Amino acid sequence: MQIQVLGPLAIQVAGRPLELGGVKQRAVLAMLVLNLNGVVSTDALVEGLWGEKAPASAVNTVQVYVSRLRKTLQAATGPDPAGAATVRRRGPGYVLECDPERVDLHRFQWLVREGAQALRPAPARAASMLQEALGLWRGQPLADFADEPFARAAIPRLEEQRLAALVSLVEAELALGRHAPLVAELETLVTQHPLHEELHRLLMLSLYRSGRQAEALEAYRRARHTLAEELGIDPGRALRELEAAILTQDPCLDWTPPPATLSRHGSADASVDVPLGPAVPRPQVWNVPARNPHFTGRDGLLAALRRRLGAEEPTLVVQALYGLGGVGKTQLAIEYAHRFAADYQLVWWLDAEQPVLIPEQLAALAARLDLPPGPTVADTVERLLAELRGRDRWLLIFDNAERPADVAAYRPGGAGHVLITSRYPGWGALGGRLEVDVLPRAETIALLRARIPALDAELADKLAAELGDLPLAAAQAAGYLEQTELPPADYLRRFRTRRADLLARGDVLGYRGRLDTAWAMSLDRLRGQDPAAVQLLELAAFLAPDPIPLVMFRGHAGLLEEPLGATAADPDGLADTVGTLVGYSLARRHPDGFQVHRLVQAVVRQQIPPDREQATAQRVAALLAAASPGDPEDPASWATYARLAPHVLATAPRGDHSPTGRRLILDTARYLYAKGDSLGTRAVCEQLLDRWRANLGPDDPDTLNAATWLTLALFLLKEPTRAHSLGKDTLPRCRRVLGPDHPTTLSAATALTLTQNQRGKPESARALGQETLQRCRRVLGPDHATTLSTATALTIALVLLGNVKEARALGQDTLPRCRENLGPDHTTSLLVAAALTVALAMQGGAGEAHALGEDTLQRCRRVLGPGHVTTLWAAGALTLALAQLSEAGSARALGEDTIRHKRFGSRHLIKMLVDAGLTLALTSLDEAPQARALGEDTLQRCREVLGPDHVLTLWAAGALTQALLRLNEADSARSLAQDTLQRCRRILGSDHPVAGYLISAAGSGQPPAR
Repeated sequence: MQIQVLGPLAIQVAGRPLELGGVKQRAVLAMLVLNLNGVVSTDALVEGLWGEKAPASAVNTVQVYVSRLRKTLQAATGPDPAGAATVRRRGPGYVLECDPERVDLHRFQWLVREGAQALRPAPARAASMLQEALGLWRGQPLADFADEPFARAAIPRLEEQRLAALVSLVEAELALGRHAPLVAELETLVTQHPLHEELHRLLMLSLYRSGRQAEALEAYRRARHTLAEELGIDPGRALRELEAAILTQDPCLDWTPPPATLSRHGSADASVDVPLGPAVPRPQVWNVPARNPHFTGRDGLLAALRRRLGAEEPTLVVQALYGLGGVGKTQLAIEYAHRFAADYQLVWWLDAEQPVLIPEQLAALAARLDLPPGPTVADTVERLLAELRGRDRWLLIFDNAERPADVAAYRPGGAGHVLITSRYPGWGALGGRLEVDVLPRAETIALLRARIPALDAELADKLAAELGDLPLAAAQAAGYLEQTELPPADYLRRFRTRRADLLARGDVLGYRGRLDTAWAMSLDRLRGQDPAAVQLLELAAFLAPDPIPLVMFRGHAGLLEEPLGATAADPDGLADTVGTLVGYSLARRHPDGFQVHRLVQAVVRQQIPPDREQATAQRVAALLAAASPGDPEDPASWATYARLAPHVLATAPRGDHSPTGRRLILDTARYLYAKGDSLGTRAVCEQLLDRWRANLGPDDPDTLNAATWLTLALFLLKEPTRAHSLGKDTLPRCRRVLGPDHPTTLSAATALTLTQNQRGKPESARALGQETLQRCRRVLGPDHATTLSTATALTIALVLLGNVKEARALGQDTLPRCRENLGPDHTTSLLVAAALTVALAMQGGAGEAHALGEDTLQRCRRVLGPGHVTTLWAAGALTLALAQLSEAGSARALGEDTIRHKRFGSRHLIKMLVDAGLTLALTSLDEAPQARALGEDTLQRCREVLGPDHVLTLWAAGALTQALLRLNEADSARSLAQDTLQRCRRILGSDHPVAGYLISAAGSGQPPAR
């Protein structure tokens, strides 16, 4: 179990989030977490939830919340108490008992304390700990409680801790000599915290140490102006003294490396990094290439490499750095050699790309050590290896080695270190191996902004994404921008549209060529060694840079060229072919698949002759179509669609002129809709509609299909104006082009029915829905997905019209069909379940509504999210059901949580439904004045929007009579009841709960039983 408050509150159990209830209930848990293993009084919990406006039932409500939380945590823990979190009653309140290591806040605070203590003696260790601490943050702390009273003080307090940790991290990185890369980050921080003098000081120091004295002084002037304007004060003493030191170029401002602690074997302690900077003394025997002045990040890899090489055993240690070409293996080895030069007495760099040249380079080292040469180069190398076996504190770096056999014979033995860089991953026989992956996004952004100061963070992020966070690509882009002074936004636009052209532009130092040549040798060798691997790579080049499932090829070998066709027919042969690509670091293996970097894909596509490019793209489209699992409405197909979707979307524009290709992308959009991804459906269908209207025409059947699914997505995203406008345009076109009974026409009619409901036109929706449902049942059958969607739309229309008896009958017929044919978590299943819950609650079937509502609400929150309109329908109905069942505290908590999402106005049926339930709940909780005020307002809105005979209007009147009776306003209660009772009997019958409320009020006028 892991408890997280450094972001939205969450509890993860076995990697899955735990459902924690509504906002108030989760707020109780948050307050207990903030005071972990300490007692939080009930009074403090009440104040934290309601401030000075606590209701009379506040203590009881808190008890309900705590009871639920206790049950939830016990159920999640099970019989094993290890790692449990338990809520216990203690003294005047409650305590959450849990191991602090399981709470991100306490882990963060411990790491910050340890990092602060290590700041001076071991800045590298401090930086590592502080980075780990800040990595625990997932956004604004307690983000889901911004409006709660307790969070108004807690959130700023936590943000202050985060900022303090950031300042400490900057200090640690300054101590490590990373002043240049820090400038961009500090400029952002100063913008965010303009009154924080320490950040201004650190920015000035970073600029000065980066050789930017004038900018450092300008930063001081900006800080002075800001402080004067905002606070009316001058800068503090530290800033003033720093300005004076910068003006005089005081040597005390220059960076000097912290001392490294030597171990008993004479090497620097692995826990203390020798930092970046020119002052690190080099060994007397040294031929390492010059350091990259723009080297950024990689602290974790450098620390891991040093730990592995820094073992105190007097034996040879071999480590290989492997990864994709251009990922920065050589730069990492160079940085390691410079950063930890003080650990060694001898460091020798060998270009291992041509194995036959390695002996000559080792002979040059022998001469540097004044060893007498042998009669042959081989003899000289043997003398050198013997010499190194008797020494320690030496490092040999074999750069760009191809295979272990090329360097194995040149390992001296003894107590030195051998570091290897290679694209080949199979170095385990010689020693350890570390994979070098692309940069984390934050480090790519820092690298780009350090080279191009005019680049803002948002644009840098977009460019980093296009570059795939590949260091060579970032260096090449920065070089091109420096050389041409092209605006970064223009470069990004060109890169997206003319990628192949820009892959060959931009000078880079320290890499073996540019992007267009980085993988040329690997590709040339691959063509001679394994033509099937080249064919597989060419197909992958047209897919997305996401994991590619092997089932695409394994099950459809007949669609492939030879020799790949024969290879794909053999599962072991296909796995070996993927292994060949992995061996050249042109791909990464995934479970039952592989992945190719986006820029490798671009280079491979560029090298395919034009006459084969179209054929390869068509073969990819055929493979995707053959791998399609079929009906996207069937949940059994969703796992396969999830694996294929990125690749279908990546190849979609190439398939626009193929009916098969268009069908595949439409099925993918339907899959996204079915599983509740309305945003994804909208994004896909908007692009399809733009392209297909232009290329195929607005009346093409596939264009109309795309318009229909876009209408449905807009409906679920609560964009009624756009949805209704598009639906009104699409349905007449479908009827004219395809006929009234065509499946696309029926889907378009369903979509328009839903949007008419959303636009407040339930009469029109009912008429269209009834006609469409009749056609669907006749043409498609009662269990077809479109039929079920139409029945759902009609159920909603009947609910909105107050015809709850018809809505209940239709919903009870439709829901089991949906669950059987579509699955319980399908978008349509959840929508009809929510509508049926509303009908049950309004018809007085509170018990059924409660059972169905709880199940539906839980599913909606998990599948669609807590703020989705379907989720809020279910929550509103469950609020009314809970109030009917006298579960007033739960009804109030859920109702208040539902209203806080603010996805609808005060005249929306969900809002009025919730308010009717809250009126009943508040009355039961002895908060009759609040209940009357809310009830009077709700009844007025219901009468204006729905009319006096609507079932929800009758509920609002019945709820208000109960509040009036509780206030002993018998005359008012009787008057309202007598006015409403006749309508209620006519519409709902005398045995309906509302009729019971009204009869008691019209008769005795006594307060209702508590």
